[in-house]
Amino acid sequence: MPASLSVRRAARKALRHPAALWTRWQLIKLHNRLGRPIRNSETLYDEYLGAESAPFVLKGRYALADALVPPGASVLEVGCGSGGYVRHLHERGRRVLGLDFCRSAIERLAVDGVPAAVHDLASGAPLPTGFDVVVCLEVLEHFADPWAIYDRLWAAAGQRVIFSVPDRYKVPDPNHLAEFSYASVVAALAPRGPVIFQGGHPCCLIVAQDKPTRA
Repeated sequence: MPASLSVRRAARKALRHPAALWTRWQLIKLHNRLGRPIRNSETLYDEYLGAESAPFVLKGRYALADALVPPGASVLEVGCGSGGYVRHLHERGRRVLGLDFCRSAIERLAVDGVPAAVHDLASGAPLPTGFDVVVCLEVLEHFADPWAIYDRLWAAAGQRVIFSVPDRYKVPDPNHLAEFSYASVVAALAPRGPVIFQGGHPCCLIVAQDKPTRA
């Protein structure tokens, strides 16, 4: 093995070490406290969501999220991005709607016949209702007040909310404005009822919560 390749591999491994991930996340949080937090924007994500690989970025979470979606349930995906997950559900005959603030991503889904619409969570506009399950994968961490967004997911869901977020410091992205842990998720959601954690992902928390059934 060439020495340069060995060095690069060692460097990548070092950057993935928990201590390195923790340090990067502390620096990001310090930057956000001292300066103006990076604001997520359509321009920022347009190129990313247009990449051919984008639909597969969250592929490791699809099966885990699927395990929490009741059979036959209709699904509203909030923050669907390029639509990998909502497309996956649509192709399997589910009634679905994907929402995202990136118009180009939504337009591509529409061309393929996947139900989708433009919606900017930052606008405060209410979410569509009439779906059994609301799914929100890798979105809440992009908001400084994620639980205010969760309130709207909860209001829109007929039966269940499913979401995924980074586990503590394990995904230190400059565009992330909030931090989560098992304890913080339970503390935020427990007043509404039991919280379900779906294990199996190395760096993300995958969570579900059911709305109370009416007698």
